[in-house]
Amino acid sequence: MTNSAVPLRSSVRPWGRTLGSIPQRLLIAVLVVGTISSTGCITLISNLLWVIKGDLAPAEFKEVQEKRVAVIVTSDASSTIDASSVVMSRQIATLLSKHGKKIDVVNPEEVDRVVSDVGFNDVTRIGTRLKADYVIEVGIRDLKLKEGPTLYRGVCDCSLSVYKVADGDQVVFAKEFPQFAYPMTGGVHVTETNDATFRGMYLSVLANRVARNFYSYDPTTDVGLDAAASSLSRN
Repeated sequence: MTNSAVPLRSSVRPWGRTLGSIPQRLLIAVLVVGTISSTGCITLISNLLWVIKGDLAPAEFKEVQEKRVAVIVTSDASSTIDASSVVMSRQIATLLSKHGKKIDVVNPEEVDRVVSDVGFNDVTRIGTRLKADYVIEVGIRDLKLKEGPTLYRGVCDCSLSVYKVADGDQVVFAKEFPQFAYPMTGGVHVTETNDATFRGMYLSVLANRVARNFYSYDPTTDVGLDAAASSLSRN
């Protein structure tokens, strides 16, 4: 999974202590994977994000902290009300509220009402109506859940743009997630899950990757994500 961001900021940190403690955390993660059934896959991902703890990486864009923020998610640049857009907007809003530093997140249902009135292209008007300081716009394009007829492996192109409402339609932070794939390697056989469950897993991972640009996070949590998907095939 690759991504690029504007502005570019260095995230290089000493890894001696972090790498030295990864094996023990990985062992714990594997034990968690082995003891949770496939029906708890979404909970499993959430558990792994907390079990594998390490040094925190800083937020890439801190300006939304202690500000009022609205989240808009579009699918293929045309819809904010399809299932994927709705799931993503709710999950990102929840993550920002939970982990962000005093981020006042506008209720997604309130955002939906305003977007239905003015359309999703007029970001400045949406932000003004919602009395938001910033609008976070996430675009999902070309979402696919399967690799061939028998394997679940999600992939899409995802873009992130942040607008400061007072500055009009000027983008103050942007990041791309081209061909964002989950699992990174392998996949989940179609006999082990279904479309709705796997869609939820994939969008949960993607929402986490988007939201953590705005708060400190533990980068070692990525290590256990493929293990969460592979556990479905073992249960």
